Amino acid sequence: MNMRHALAAIAFLALLLPIAQACVWLERADMHVISQNGYPIEGATIKMTYQRHNANESDTNDTMKSDANGFASYRMCDEALDGIIYGYNITVTEPYFGGVKFLPQAYAPSRGGVNSLYFVYEFNLYNLTVDVKGRNGLPAPNANITITGGGRTKNLTATTGSAWAVILAGDYTVSTVFPDNTTANQTVTVRNITQSILLVQSPLTSKTLTVKLADDLGQPLENFTVLLDVGGDTPLEALSNASGTARLDGIQVFFARLEVQKDNRTLYSAPLQLANSTSLNITLDINPPNIAGVNASYRNVGDASNDIYEIKVNADITDAGTRPGLGAKVFYEINGGQLLSADMGQSGGAFTGTLTFPNIDAPFDIMYYVNATDAAGNSRVSSRTTMPVEPVPPISLITPTPTPTPGGGNGTGGGILGPVAGMLESVSTYIWALIILVLVILGGTVFVFVAMNAFFYMNSRQLKKP
Repeated sequence: MNMRHALAAIAFLALLLPIAQACVWLERADMHVISQNGYPIEGATIKMTYQRHNANESDTNDTMKSDANGFASYRMCDEALDGIIYGYNITVTEPYFGGVKFLPQAYAPSRGGVNSLYFVYEFNLYNLTVDVKGRNGLPAPNANITITGGGRTKNLTATTGSAWAVILAGDYTVSTVFPDNTTANQTVTVRNITQSILLVQSPLTSKTLTVKLADDLGQPLENFTVLLDVGGDTPLEALSNASGTARLDGIQVFFARLEVQKDNRTLYSAPLQLANSTSLNITLDINPPNIAGVNASYRNVGDASNDIYEIKVNADITDAGTRPGLGAKVFYEINGGQLLSADMGQSGGAFTGTLTFPNIDAPFDIMYYVNATDAAGNSRVSSRTTMPVEPVPPISLITPTPTPTPGGGNGTGGGILGPVAGMLESVSTYIWALIILVLVILGGTVFVFVAMNAFFYMNSRQLKKP
């Protein structure tokens, strides 16, 4: 076959390809899954199996679910060769007891392309209608309804205030939640073909809230404002009395937000679920920390070439509040200059702030005070103190006093010579050199003096000889 014939064959096959891929037969299977008393079964699993081409190719498997009307539809396109018809199989599994029905089918041109099939299960279903109304007596739109029973839960949405569910016979609890978080529920026994229940929002009741306020020392708080936000334009409000008690009456909501204020400062805020009578004890951390034992000390931590003064400020700080977060700062200024601050470290109730000044020559004055703040933001400031810092030698140049060697043993460290040895060890090398030089000079002088006396003495004795 030459090239021209090959191209012609390819073109002919290309023309035949769409024809070979077209549907030889079409059919739509409409499936109805119902109970024996004619109610739709929702959620049944339907599996379709059929061959698209010929017996040598694998089956096509598709799965779907029946809708609220118990209905599902599936369209088939068989591409088998002309004149060859392959069948299809339908398997349906209902969701209540797991019952399975299998139905083999074959394409029939007489059906006009639609095959209507009914899968009937041998149990009864019942219709339960749920109506939801608000406390104003009108239908509550878009209410979410939950039906629980028989180990199953079914959720509905009452778009217009009403919804229905097809369920098995049995005992059920039907409930809904209203926008203000109030609930309505009812227990129902389903036995009849058609039943209905009504869920009504509970009426408003007059509730009472009693709040007792105390500080972190246990003392009652008087003239504190208690506010209850009930969702309106103006919150309910009351002042605490001498015993720290505030009372709010006529509350007609189940949920609100409670706040406690003093001098336009909110000290407490929390959501609150109300019963017919609600009592709360609230402790407010309003007392500042206590500061005691504030003192300072200084030393020179530099060397012979540079003085560096280190100042430590100490304070004992305690707080009656139970929340962690107590902290402190030391504020200071040198010779009336700029006010500065530094954080203080904590060890239990003892706080220490360390200040280092490498470029200041003593004498100078330092003014300092301590500011302590607790977790609630309460602060206390100690009194201001001015401390003069006098010149002191660096601690690195101070000669330590030697420690005497205990008595006994060998050498000069023990016995009667112990104190003498200690005194001799305390004399520096320069002093020893000076002592030796003096001894040498004194020794030479004595030697010359003795030698001269001896010379004159011997000379005088020779002159006296006859």
